[in-house]
Amino acid sequence: SLATRRYVITTITNASPLLLLPQKVLAKGDSLDMTNYQAVWTNPKHPNGYRVLFGDNQKATLLLLDESSDDVERVIPAQVKVVPGQETKLIFDFGLGTNNNVEGTFTRARDGTRIISFEDGKYWINK
Repeated sequence: SLATRRYVITTITNASPLLLLPQKVLAKGDSLDMTNYQAVWTNPKHPNGYRVLFGDNQKATLLLLDESSDDVERVIPAQVKVVPGQETKLIFDFGLGTNNNVEGTFTRARDGTRIISFEDGKYWINK
């Protein structure tokens, strides 16, 4: 909803001025820049939350809020692995005990939707 988007954008820009990083704009027909994962992502399992991902071709930071009623936005470090001609891998350190690192793959669907998919079948989308 518009109110939810407004809340996310207002919260993010107020709390995180570093998110206003310049990004390359792709012209129609250009190939996907595999480091252009920087965006506000949604998780279908947490429709009232958000994931904001920003960084470069080596390191990234994830700002995560599962539900708009949560009081604490989590800051998650991530490593970025870019291999030319292949998909970009993002390795998130969620601090989950023995399985700290969770790997996501950044791709685009045929309709242009950007997706980060995980091995357990979960995914985040950015339209």
